This record gives sequence, C-alpha cells and structure tokens, in this order.
Amino acid sequence: MAEVRPHPAPRCDLPRGYGAPIAHLGQWEDVQRGLRGAQTKVVLPRIDAQPTASESSLIEQLSNAQASVLRIDRWTEAMGGLEARLGEWAEGLSEGSSLLMDLHHAMAPTRARESFEGRSGSFHPKPAPAERELDFDIRRLVWALCDHGFVVEDLVEVCTWEADTPRVAIEALLKAGFAPTRRLYSMPGERLWLRARRARVCAGSLLLACRPGQGEALERSRRAIQSWLPASWEIVVGDVHESEIESWNSAVTNSCGEVLFFLRPGDAPDEALFESLWSEVCYQPVRVAQGQGSLGMSGVMVDRATAFEIGPLPREIESTLVAGEEWVLRGQCCGRDFREIALDEPSRNKSLFAPAPSHASDAHEARGLQERWALVNELKDPGAPEANPVPEAPWVSEDREPFISLCMIARNEEKDLPRCLERVKDHVDEIVLVDTGSTDRTVEIAKDYGARILHRAWDDDFSAPRNLALAEAKGDWILVLDADEVVAEASLPLIRDLCKLECASGYHMRFFNDHESGRSHGITMVRLFRNLPGIHYENAIHEQVIPSLMKRAEAMNLLLLGSRIEVMHYGYSDEQMTSKGKVQRNLALFEKQLEREPEDVYTLYKYGDFLRQIEAPCEEILAVFRRGLDLMLVRPPRDARELPYAGEVCALLALELAKLGQHVEADRIVRTGLSRFMPTPNLHYIAAGLALQLGRHEEALAHYRCCLDFRGRSLVVPVQEGSDSWIAFAGMGECWFKKGEWDRAEALFRRSVRLAPQWEVGVMRLSSFLLGTERSEEALALLRDYLESERERGVVRYQGALILEHLERYAQAASWYELALDSGDAPRQTCAQQAGACYLLIGDPQAARRMWEQLGADEIAEACLALLDRIEDRSAPHCEPMGPRARVALERMKNFLEKTGHAAWAAHAGDLLVEVPSRVSNKPSVPLGSRPDPLLARK
Repeated sequence: MAEVRPHPAPRCDLPRGYGAPIAHLGQWEDVQRGLRGAQTKVVLPRIDAQPTASESSLIEQLSNAQASVLRIDRWTEAMGGLEARLGEWAEGLSEGSSLLMDLHHAMAPTRARESFEGRSGSFHPKPAPAERELDFDIRRLVWALCDHGFVVEDLVEVCTWEADTPRVAIEALLKAGFAPTRRLYSMPGERLWLRARRARVCAGSLLLACRPGQGEALERSRRAIQSWLPASWEIVVGDVHESEIESWNSAVTNSCGEVLFFLRPGDAPDEALFESLWSEVCYQPVRVAQGQGSLGMSGVMVDRATAFEIGPLPREIESTLVAGEEWVLRGQCCGRDFREIALDEPSRNKSLFAPAPSHASDAHEARGLQERWALVNELKDPGAPEANPVPEAPWVSEDREPFISLCMIARNEEKDLPRCLERVKDHVDEIVLVDTGSTDRTVEIAKDYGARILHRAWDDDFSAPRNLALAEAKGDWILVLDADEVVAEASLPLIRDLCKLECASGYHMRFFNDHESGRSHGITMVRLFRNLPGIHYENAIHEQVIPSLMKRAEAMNLLLLGSRIEVMHYGYSDEQMTSKGKVQRNLALFEKQLEREPEDVYTLYKYGDFLRQIEAPCEEILAVFRRGLDLMLVRPPRDARELPYAGEVCALLALELAKLGQHVEADRIVRTGLSRFMPTPNLHYIAAGLALQLGRHEEALAHYRCCLDFRGRSLVVPVQEGSDSWIAFAGMGECWFKKGEWDRAEALFRRSVRLAPQWEVGVMRLSSFLLGTERSEEALALLRDYLESERERGVVRYQGALILEHLERYAQAASWYELALDSGDAPRQTCAQQAGACYLLIGDPQAARRMWEQLGADEIAEACLALLDRIEDRSAPHCEPMGPRARVALERMKNFLEKTGHAAWAAHAGDLLVEVPSRVSNKPSVPLGSRPDPLLARK
C-alpha cells in the first residue's frame, strides 16, 4: 500500500473513450467518486519478481470478500511485469467485477524521441512479454487483459503535449523529405486511464447500432444473422440513440468479443461474406467494399485491440458516413490499413446492407474531412524528389526512356532459360549473359533472344561472373534474374515505370519458391537497381549487391524502395537440387567463403540453414549457429539491431535445440533474440511454441499474434508457410484449450481448418477437440471430408479409426486401421494391434491372426496370439514368461472384451495372466489399446 500521488488538473482536449464513466467524467478522481458504493481496494504495485506480502494479502482479501472493484493507482510501466500481475488480480475478482487502472508510461518521452529520429518501426526489437524493459503499447495491454479474462470497456490516453504538436511535426518532416512513423500521428501518452470488467471473453461480437423507431429492422437483422452466426459469437445491440456513432460506441463498451463486427438495423450479411471478413481480420482490419455508395462503419470488422488503439468512433461528427471514413483514416495513421472485401455481385450491396442515414451536414463535413487529411497521400509516398536533391538522371537530361539491362549468369540451363527470357524480353533493352561453361544449348538459346554472350570459367564464386555482367552492361538500370526465375505477368509493366523515378537507387522484388509442397511465403531481394559507378557483388555464395549499392546511393540521396514486382523461383524443387548437384556445389562454396571470411555472420546464417535443409548432423548445425550468435553478441547493439537475419539465427538455433528436447536452453536463446535483434516471424513462432510447451499460455498467445501481424508484409528472411496464418490460429486454439476456454479454442481451430483445409495437423487437432467434447460423429465427418478431398494420409486414417472404435463400429475401424497401416506414415504397431482387436470383436479370428502375425517377434503380438490360440482351442497353455508390456496389453484386452460382452474370451485372458510367469523387459511400455495423441505421433 502507498499514498496516492496527486494528479494534474483535467484537460479539456483529452480524447474521449468509448462511453464508460472514465470518458464521461473526464478525470480519475471523478471515476473514484462514481464508484463509492462499491467495495474498492487501492494498491500501488512494485516491479518485484514476486508480489509483496501486502499484495498477496490484498489478493486473498479480494477473493474472500468477492470484491466488485480493484483500483490500481499509478502503475509505472517502464520495466514490464504487468502481464504477470494480471493473472494474480484476476484470481481475486469475481465475474462482473471492475478493474480500474491509472498507468504511467515512463518510456513515452523516449519513444517519442525515437520516432522523430526515425529509429522506431515495425522491426524495433520487442522483448518477450515476461521480460523487462517492455515498451508500453495499447494493443499489448488490451490483449493481455483479454487473455487474463478482462474485457476493456473504456480507455483514455493522456498526453503532456499540445494536441496540434503531431500535425505540426508531420508537416515539417514531410517538407524536409522524411517519412514520419506512425508514432507521430499516435504519439504515446504518458498516462493512460483504463476500465475493464472481469468477464468471459468470446470469439467475437456483432454490434448493431440502434436509432429510435428501428425495432422492426433490428429484429429482421437479428433473425437473419442468428441463422448462421457461430455459437462463439454474441450479438450486442447498442443503446438507442439519435446518433449511430453513439450507439455503436456503447455497444463496444458492452461487448465481450475479441473481434468486433459493426452493422446497422436492416443489414443482413450472409455467412459467406462473414467468413471472408473473419478469415482476414486478424491480419488487418477489413471492411466491405463500398461499391456505388459508402456504408460508413457498417460492414467493418476489426479486432478489439485495434479498435481501442484507434479510439472511439468520432462523436463530434454528425454525418454517419463521414464519421466512418474519419475512423478508418485514423486507423491508417496508427499503422492499421483497412482491407476492402468486395462483394461477389454489385447487386448484393443493396440486398445485404441497408442504406446509411443521411444528414444535412454530410457535404459540409465531407469537405472538412478532406481538409483534415490532405497529407494522407504524402504519407503514403513520403520524401518527394524535390525534398531530397539528387543528381539529374542521364535519361532525364538526354530526354529519353531509361535503358534497362538484364544481367544473367548461366551454365547448362537449356531447360529453364527459354521460359525466363520469353517472359521478360520485351521489357528490357539488352540482355547480358555470362556463361560459366555450358555443355548444352544454353548459349544458342540466349543468342536466339538477342543476348550478348560473355564467357568466364567457373571458379566456385557466384560474385565474379555477376560482376563481369555488371561491368559490361550499358543500361541505366540493371535487372538481375537467374534462368530458373520467371517474372509474374502482372509485374512486367512495373519494371519500366519504376525505372523512371530519379530518386530511387533500387527496388526490392518479391520472390516465391515453387516446390513439391507448393508455393512458399515470399521474401524480398534487391534485383532491380541503378547502374551506379562502383557497385559490385560480394560473397562466393548468396552474393549481395546491397552493401555497395547503399554506400553509393547514400552519397547521392537516392532511396532503396519496395515494389510490387513478383518473381517465381523454380530452382529449389527436389528434382532441380538433385539433377544439378546443387547440394555438393553449395557445400563447397560455403566452405570456401568461410575459409575466406570465417567471421562473416551472414554466411554463417546461410550455411547453418543450408545444413538444416540437407539434414546434416545436429551437432554440426548447432556449432555453426552458435558461432554466428556469439559473433553478433559482441557487436555494438545498434549494429545487431540493423541485421535483418540476426533474429533468424536465434530462431533456427532455438529450433534445433527444441528438437533435442532442450526447451529451457532454446527458450533462453529466443529471449536473447527478442531483446537484442530485429524480430522475425520465425522468431515469434518458435517463441510461441516454446512458451506453449512450457505452460506460459498468455505469452504464447502474444507471440502468435505477433506472427499474424507479419501477414502480407515484405520480408527479407524466408518464413514457414502458414506460421503467420493457419498455424498461428491452431497454436492459439491450443493455448485456449489448455486454459479451459473451449469455445474460443474451437473458433480458432475452425479458422485454421477453413484457411488451410489441406493441412492435416489442423484437421486432426480439430477432430481431437471434437472427440474430446463428445462430438464423435462430427469429428468423423471432418476426417472423411479431408480424405475424400486430399491424398490418402495414414495418420488421418488412424485418427478416424480411433473414432470409429470409440463409436463401437469395429468393422469400419478395422478397415481404417488396415488402410492406415498400408500408408506407411501411421504408428504401425498400434494400427496392427488395434485392427486385430477389432477383427476379433466382429467374430473374424483369422483376420485378427493375420494382423497380429505382421508384428513379428514382438512380446505384445506373442501375448495376443497366445490369447487367440486359447480362444480357438488350438494349443496347450502358453508357458513362456511374459514381459510387462505384454501383461499390460493383455490386461487391457481382458477389460476390453468384458466391456464388449465377450466374457468367455475375457476369462481366457485372465487365465493367461495367472498361469504365465512374468519376465523383465527393458523395452518402453506401449500397451495395446493405448491412444497416443496423433499430433505427438506425427512429430
């Protein structure tokens, strides 16, 4: 306990909350007075690792007294620890109780300064939630409260600077040619007042605004929506109000959903549209495309944390349509771009959504909207060329189009080269190809496309022939492609358009790998750049042009920009890797490069990843990654934060350790990566898996959400496909399942399956969940649909056999066990054992014998066959000593037969257990009838 510090006088320009007492009363003391009738406790927590004795006593008092309000007065958020306390406070508050918090963000001035200095961005290092020095963030706070069973009702951010300061700063930076970060439009407040209630959070809330006289339309919408709305969602009707905006704000306050879907009376969206919106909303906010007329806020779906980050719908704007557009624009300035989902047919817009109410102020407020947001276009394309003086480009001074050279190196590429050149030939002005010793028709094919051919003997160095091509290229711009790369058809017109921009030094292009398992998540590489003096490639393998390009570009004030050019790469298919001997070649090149530069961290990162791909010995992989990490840790912190692959070294090292069962050490490596380096999706993904494995479910949820935030971003490191989508949803579902929140778990499992119906792990996880909740028929139908639409998978068939056996459909179960056994990717011993048991139960001992004889000299098989001999009266009593595994299996078989009404057979099993002596076995126990989790078996 501590004395409450005095607070500054209330300010009139504070933003208002969603409509709870904090927003209405305006200052903290008024909130306290408004809750005098409730039992209130005041605590000033410390930042200790463990709660103080007074805190522990308080929590016990709250629990015993069923307190209705817990007031946290002046929590200083600078060193983390808030998440750890939330779980303790939640234990002391009953459902319906309130939590009032006054948070002081001690790091706010630091974060504001970093924004002005350009050091704050999406790749700013973010420690694990349990670590100290965690930055204050509204999204993080809202999600943390949701994960601990609190629903945020109202939130007011209090800043110490004047309201117009961000706008003035933005205008000044734009004129100077800087690109302001999102912090400048959403400066971190030094104080935050928050009210939340203890409640059961649900998957989503459908929010219906309601104005006077709309009762009939409201009921029509409710009936239409309830026919398909998932059980994990709720419908919340806002307070009846003349303003739709006020009604929606009240609905937000009263809702409990992680996702919010805004509708007005008369709207009747169908299930297909709802699913389209819901499948995207965790990546970014979404809204229904406006078509011929704006829908305002209707059709907007957004997660709860983003809604509170943006703030309440603007009450000061009377026009519903303008208020909706204002809110969306505010979201964009918080870094949350809204994706529009188009309806299938133009006519659906009128049939699914009611028209927005019109106001006399529509035109006037629309003009005000345009004036307020005049800088938005500049924010999207910052740093106008005139703001950063650059030397006049040659094509401009000579009044001509930019000249583009395609530079390639090749050897024995007759199979792939025509496809590459045919696609791009009309969009470049010359082709320069360096041949490194082809013995096929590569050179002749290149000449057919007008290429200028240079020859250079291959000397185990990719940079050397690339630099020869650069030296001979005549173009103003260089486009670099390999023979197994093909530019997407839609991207071709972009090449020449992008080359016209004088202030650009080069562009990141997005590359996708095409291989046996499908198309990979794209990564970006700089392959289109200015032909500036002195630029060159470095490294014998995984060669890079960026270091020299950036050095030259900075001196000329040129920018390295992103682009929407997409390229498909076909060189990593199994056939390509084997036929061209790429494995042996790359191994030799890595060894050569590391001999030349043994402390080059980038090469160590690529080498370690390459060793993983070729399944080298684990000790060798670990040694390479540990060497890379040690070298990065001794570099200055700023250097380490600027390396995009540093976090990936930690991620892959932790993954290899986790494979060996060294989860604590892997967790330590992950935390090092999160606190020292730029986070990558893989780093958050592995951190989430480790946290889940170690029972830190709230932390795992936070990391999975970070994975989702990377969806659609241009990345410079490869990402496991689905880790920012369906895999993350399945992981979050597992977290909620282990926390006992089954409704939320099911909603996430279903989202995972909906996004990736071909992913067997997701299908099996959902089927296991359904089986565990006594919905066996539904689980079986799910597996049947999967097997009918995809190739046969033994583990899925095995899961279905378990369900059929549970339903006492033994004939079908035996058949499915045999099919799983034939596929080769299911647990062989268990399938044969269970198939034999099912055949025995349906009166087919010959089939049972056939299955058990497949197990060979296995002690469980011997016990099962001995029982079968007894049942068929074939032999004398089995007298060989029986191992513990066999005794457990036989005991289970005895119980199984008794349960299914085969008392005589069960008696034979009992006799064997009595008559046959025991022997010691060193083999691990895998008893007959055990049902291991198919997910664990798959791993």
